[in-house]
Formats: sequence, structure tokens, C-alpha cells
Amino acid sequence: QLACPLDLGCHSVQEVLAGHLERTPAHTSEKFWRENMPKFEATNFQMLKEVANLLNSDENQTVEIAVQDIGQFITYHPRGKKVIQDLGVKTRIMELLAHSDEGVRKAALLTTQKLMVSNWEFMSRS
Repeated sequence: QLACPLDLGCHSVQEVLAGHLERTPAHTSEKFWRENMPKFEATNFQMLKEVANLLNSDENQTVEIAVQDIGQFITYHPRGKKVIQDLGVKTRIMELLAHSDEGVRKAALLTTQKLMVSNWEFMSRS
């Protein structure tokens, strides 16, 4: 069970565990993702697993933000692609490319690109 001591910020943890994601700065903050990578790993990626579960939410906004979060994880974790593949999330992200919501499709496309590119950081600077 995850709780606030994970130190990702009580609001972030509670938001994920409640199963409803809002557009907050933490989801797009480079600083948040860089600083919290060790915390994800310290809990055997439990928070990431919880985010992955949200890819099956009935709320389009929650699915869109969850897939964006996974893309952020891929970008900022040195083994992000491998972790995502090991969790079996890649297939679900690919399925979301055909989602009825345009925002979800766009987020899935961007995250799929991150899964396919060898050095995402290099590509984002081009």
C-alpha cells in the first residue's frame, strides 16, 4: 500500500490512488520527474504500477494524463523503456492509439514515440 511517506507529495499519491488525475504542474514538471526517479525505484515502481492501472479508467482525462506520466517516466528514468516493457504496459499504450478521445490518442502517440526512440533526450533537443 502506498502512502504519503513515498514523498512524491501527498497530493500526487492521493490523486493516483483515488483513480482520478487532474492537470497539475507535477505531471509536466521536469524537476518533479528528475527528483522523484529514485523514489519510484525504491518502492519497486509501485506508484508507476498504480499509474499504469489508470490506463483502463473510464475517465478520458485520467487515461490521457496517465499515459503522459508514463511518457515522462520513460523520458527521465535511465531504464524507463525497459521498466515499462517489463511491466507489460507497452501493449496497452499501443491500444490507446485507437482510443475514441483525441487527447488520449495524442498522448499515446507521444508516449509510443518515446518507447521507440533510442535516445529521447537527444531527439527533444533537435
